[in-house]
Amino acid sequence: MKARVLVFGTFDLLHPGHIQFLEEASLLGKIFVVLTPDELCKKFKGHYPVNKFLDRKKRLENLGCIFAVYSADSIPGSYNILKKINPDIILLGYDQGALRKRINDKIIENKLKTKVIIGKPYRPEIYKSRIFRNTPNSLLKD
Repeated sequence: MKARVLVFGTFDLLHPGHIQFLEEASLLGKIFVVLTPDELCKKFKGHYPVNKFLDRKKRLENLGCIFAVYSADSIPGSYNILKKINPDIILLGYDQGALRKRINDKIIENKLKTKVIIGKPYRPEIYKSRIFRNTPNSLLKD
């Protein structure tokens, strides 16, 4: 049986860094994505995503390597999704290290046997959503 691998993200302007991250996750097992809703993106990042939630969800599902895409919990920090999926592995992006402690606390609280791994960066000086969002190229939007 393949391991259940959980990843978190907004995946707004899908770029090669995201693809590399998802490929890394696929090497570990079956991918479950927890996708940030538009309102939570605004709250935590200070801006709405360029692409709406359903468009981002559909784009991820169309990649073919993802088993399921879920919306993040409506109560920030509850991580109820951990109980629902009970992942074997959580792969965090190299820039999501701040989540590690909160997630580890929830793993302990819920008595899960989940391993947390930090992914490898892929050319972060080029492939960061922030960089693409600030590019005036309208081709970035679908």
